[in-house]
Amino acid sequence: MNDKPGSSFYIIPREEDEKNAMESGARCGQRFSSLCRSIFCCSSTKNVSRKKKDNKRKQYRLENRESRDCGFTGCLSGFFAMPNYIINRAIIELFEWSFRTNFPMLILLFIFMFFFWICVFTCLIHLATWQHDYCISTGRNHWQDAFSLSWTTFSTVGYGHVFPSLVKEGEKLENCGFIISMCALESFVGVLYAGFCGALLFAKILRVQAVAQVTFSNALVIHYDNKEMPQAADDKEKLYPCPMLAVRIINDYANRRFGGELFSANVEAIVMYQEDQNANGKGLVRKSTRSSKGRGGRKALMGAIKCNSDGYNYAKVEWKISEHPLFNSTWIINHELDESSPFLTDEMKAELQIKDGKCFWPADKFTSSGIRNGLKNFTKLAITLNAVSGSSFTSVYAQYPYEFEDIVVGYVHAKATYADANTGMILVDRSLRHDIIEQEGGGAESLIDSDSTLEV
Repeated sequence: MNDKPGSSFYIIPREEDEKNAMESGARCGQRFSSLCRSIFCCSSTKNVSRKKKDNKRKQYRLENRESRDCGFTGCLSGFFAMPNYIINRAIIELFEWSFRTNFPMLILLFIFMFFFWICVFTCLIHLATWQHDYCISTGRNHWQDAFSLSWTTFSTVGYGHVFPSLVKEGEKLENCGFIISMCALESFVGVLYAGFCGALLFAKILRVQAVAQVTFSNALVIHYDNKEMPQAADDKEKLYPCPMLAVRIINDYANRRFGGELFSANVEAIVMYQEDQNANGKGLVRKSTRSSKGRGGRKALMGAIKCNSDGYNYAKVEWKISEHPLFNSTWIINHELDESSPFLTDEMKAELQIKDGKCFWPADKFTSSGIRNGLKNFTKLAITLNAVSGSSFTSVYAQYPYEFEDIVVGYVHAKATYADANTGMILVDRSLRHDIIEQEGGGAESLIDSDSTLEV
């Protein structure tokens, strides 16, 4: 470790086996090895590594000066750095899990941990009364008595028929200090646990209030109109309008008469896909081969975000209609698979035709297999909905991730709305929220194999 004059951090050279990214378990082993070298002052290893000629670029780890101390305290903090990191990560993961899980599972976790801590202190009290059974009011060493004393202390409801003994026949009980200390510690842990559970429950309730109660369709459907009239007489030169990628969003409170509306709903989406890799491991960013002049100034790739540091590229998805002033039933958002779409490969974009400022597909690619082969294999499509709740009048949001395997070609979302016979109100049949139906005119890809099971 080097101390550069005037620098606000310590400069620690990376060893060759520590430079590359690795799994957390392997990284923990590397950190433990580095910690051992720093504690036992393995200067000989450092001298040997310095003598080796290394033509590769040097890599350093910069550590804040304030987070590291010298002497005994520095070694002690470094020794406990890894256990503290593991405990902190476990607590953070518990918080994240509590947000993702449902309320019954969270309550079951609270109950399990409640009895777990009670049993831990019950064992300690039971062991203490093994030699000094007179330290509790019953004067006997029974598990039931220790458990009763433990749960009344942990819950801080007050002592009942079992409580710690303080005096006996006018004399102080000098051997009961351990049980008294355990009861005091258990009551403190119980107060912390009650506050911890209350905080988690309250945070989850706030999160539920901030989530838009909507349901996204499980599938991304691509439909195309193969009944459209050709643009030329020759079959080989037929041109067809661009296919549409569609997602359906259903308001879960659609059947409510009042209070279920979502005002000023807005949908945004980001698609993430892996970038090409060359021999040196550097990312090669794809660029559209088409110019934007042929479409009256439309950009060749809308919302492209190039990020060469994490191995992924990102692109913003443009929807035909991305805003809904009053979303109270169903909403289908469409994306046109044209030359600016991030879902098409560069080879597919090169075959698209531009006429009169509009994009068209060639006839040989205007099939379910042709469309499937022209899609770019993306890693994730994240769709986000933001709106104002009609019940709480606060901002709410919803987010749903899609993968490339969720795409089906040649289908549309089945109609899920109907008119109530009595009131005439448009209602939603939620059992059809994930149903798709073949597009008119045929041309849909097969979804059922010979065993009558879905392939998607």
